[in-house]
Amino acid sequence: MALRFFVLSVIFVCASAQIFCPERWQNYDQSCYKLIEEELSWDEASTYCQENSPFNCGHLATIHDDLENEFITYVVLCGHKVRTWIGATDRKEEGTFTWDAHDQELFSYSNWKSGEPNNAFGIEDCVEINRGRLGKWNDCK
Repeated sequence: MALRFFVLSVIFVCASAQIFCPERWQNYDQSCYKLIEEELSWDEASTYCQENSPFNCGHLATIHDDLENEFITYVVLCGHKVRTWIGATDRKEEGTFTWDAHDQELFSYSNWKSGEPNNAFGIEDCVEINRGRLGKWNDCK
């Protein structure tokens, strides 16, 4: 049985260019964000982002600091406690989380919920935001 998740897609574009995001997308720090309300697994969500972005460079959100985490939580998700995939995974090496969209870039920032990540039942390799508390991260299947 699939859990219902909302997908957060982010598009990065040239850092030196002024960003004009498409309608219904949110601009933050030279990136465009859009919440996609679909029931998808992490893999399906990742593929959806890659195949449906207006600039053909979409991926699940990567979060690099408190401000970006707050932007996603309060602007993109409107402060609602909606479980949402982000682009982190530890599939290559258990316990070592990386950003899938950036050639497995290691975290320089994280915002784990207390007790996370815990790899419950040995099957949690993907990451969601807003599990339990707004803006907090959880490893999930």
